[in-house]
Amino acid sequence: MLQLSTGLVNAEANKIVKKFINDRLIGLMEEIIMNEVTWDKAMSNELSEEDRFKPFDDLVDMSKLMTDKDFAENVSLLYLPDGFPVERANQEFFGLYRLLKAKKEYVPELVMEYILYHVIYDEVGQTDIINEDTEDGLYDELMDDPFFEGIEDEEYTTVMPIPEPDRGKVLNAIREQYEGQYAPEEMDDKVNYFINLYEDLREYDETCFEDTDFLLLDKMSQEEIIKSGLDEYMGIIVPKETRSIEFPVQGKNGQELNVKAEIYIHPWDLEDED
Repeated sequence: MLQLSTGLVNAEANKIVKKFINDRLIGLMEEIIMNEVTWDKAMSNELSEEDRFKPFDDLVDMSKLMTDKDFAENVSLLYLPDGFPVERANQEFFGLYRLLKAKKEYVPELVMEYILYHVIYDEVGQTDIINEDTEDGLYDELMDDPFFEGIEDEEYTTVMPIPEPDRGKVLNAIREQYEGQYAPEEMDDKVNYFINLYEDLREYDETCFEDTDFLLLDKMSQEEIIKSGLDEYMGIIVPKETRSIEFPVQGKNGQELNVKAEIYIHPWDLEDED
């Protein structure tokens, strides 16, 4: 799971918040993966009515997606820096997914932080676009359909409350931690500030990242950062061990190609071997 500094000293509340945030990030990534799988099935007329209700693990073949060239190109376009090798896109994307699913806590490598940042803010941007389009009346005709009755009053939001009773435990922990440090009239603002860090995606740039060093990848490659010494100076995490493998991918004309790539060995990928 993602290593987080929640600011909470209460062990139970700290555990609740970490699990909630990690589960939410996993949900964002699984939504991206599911959309890719269902779209591909729909385009090939393979999407059945039963597929629409299948759980993630039953519908998604992760080993197949790992070598899916179209998925790699989409990941490169949406979540990776310009010029990042497309043959490494799936490895980094699913490496981040495995990190979030891991039992232990880890700090992502630079490229994975970049992906996570853009996954979060892609969701924020889509939410804003939907609300703007709704306000502009673009969905008015659609809302005349009885199926959508009542939806016109609903505003999409980037806030997802922690489920009760866990939310109450976190709120109590925040109040106890800062009791006596703030005047009663200031305490509510302090509690709201902290709970918002955990529940609002818009605040996850502060919640999920210690710094924004990963944005250097917009101007420099990871190799250039290592060569310049900035990784050591800024404490940037970079992969230390690699191995070259060949794996098959499907070309645009349907032919099978063997692609050689350097695969990074992440510690969270080795948890099952412990």
